[in-house]
Amino acid sequence: MLPLSYAVRNLFRSKSRLLQTIGGSAMVVLLVMASVAINNGMKRVLSASGSDRNVILVGAGSEESIQRSEVAERTAGIAEAAVPGISETLGVRAVSSEIHFMNYLGLPDGRRSQAMLRGVTLQALRVHPEVRLLRGNFPAAGELMVGRLAWRKLGLAESDLKVGAILTLENQPLKISGIFAAPGTVLESEIWATLGDLRVLAKRETLSCVVLRLDDPADYAEADLFAKQRLDLELSALRESDYYDRLSAFFKPLRAMTWITAGLIAAGAIFGGVNTLYAAFASRVREMATLQSIGFGRGAREGEDEDAIKRMFTPEFRNRLDATISFAPLDEKIILQVVDKFLMQLEAQLTEKKVDVTYTEALKKYLAKNGFDPLMGARPMARLIQDTIRRALADELLFGKLVGGGKVSIDIDADGKVKLGFPAADTPKEAAEEVTA
Repeated sequence: MLPLSYAVRNLFRSKSRLLQTIGGSAMVVLLVMASVAINNGMKRVLSASGSDRNVILVGAGSEESIQRSEVAERTAGIAEAAVPGISETLGVRAVSSEIHFMNYLGLPDGRRSQAMLRGVTLQALRVHPEVRLLRGNFPAAGELMVGRLAWRKLGLAESDLKVGAILTLENQPLKISGIFAAPGTVLESEIWATLGDLRVLAKRETLSCVVLRLDDPADYAEADLFAKQRLDLELSALRESDYYDRLSAFFKPLRAMTWITAGLIAAGAIFGGVNTLYAAFASRVREMATLQSIGFGRGAREGEDEDAIKRMFTPEFRNRLDATISFAPLDEKIILQVVDKFLMQLEAQLTEKKVDVTYTEALKKYLAKNGFDPLMGARPMARLIQDTIRRALADELLFGKLVGGGKVSIDIDADGKVKLGFPAADTPKEAAEEVTA
């Protein structure tokens, strides 16, 4: 089998191809993750925005879009008095008259951006208890209160929507009076104004909806009965949670397209990767065939060399062969002989400099293990000797104890560092001074 080191080295054979492959793979992963995040985020936010305790009274036929709905101004007072089960605090029932209006706002940087505006009264805080004022105060006439994530929808920096900043609607300047939060809901991207201001600026004489907050979700039947009995008001009652579920269903095709796009990108990446692998292999068929012909293949088995010869050569050519010789992989004994050959060459060079050198068995085994590669053979041996032994000897030969010749013993420690020993001429070798390179 071809060693793993061969495959690793070939990764860096074409660095541009490697970078393109890594970059393309990372891009595909990011796109798929973004698609999953968009789908899950959209679904969770819409499902969390509606409360099953809230009932929305909208104009009949406008159940799909509150912005198109028209509800008479008197509806809030009638519903407050007629519908049982409405939540009540200190004698005040939780009924909110609201106008939902989508329009362009003039931004502090001079641009215009589309925003979702909601005209409300203080009663809105009773039916939307998840809303919390972070900074500033509830808007008065000529003021706005913005959700803490509205800056993203408007394409601004967060610091641009601060208390005191000015936005314009229908050429009317409106001052930001406060910042509110409604964690996990779409309300955080909205902008709230007073009901009176938005009625004038939107040129409406009717409301978009009336929101009731019930003590018990089971009381929805009472609100629904009220809407059906008051034919003069032309109302339709629906749970707030059901309304946002419908919005979520409305966006299902968009989410499906996101998944389809992510799937196509992933499929394209897979086919592209396969094509890249094929191109990389096809350009090296001759090299791989050469490697297989000299013994590197899928795994050794008896008779495989004969099969390879039969596949490569015609019967006429094979009949002219006197014999075939199979080369087995080099064993440790042969590799140690190769090590001795390299060390003898080094010893001959040192003899010219009047240096008598000896090598330990540990050093030879280290070179045999680290200087031989199953694919490259003994070619790495010379580089290993250069980087270890020769580099360790260089300083001693030029400036150290071997300038005028001498004796040196070369060993290797457990960390793979060369140790030089210098036996004195008149002292035993056991008392030799050692230097670790």
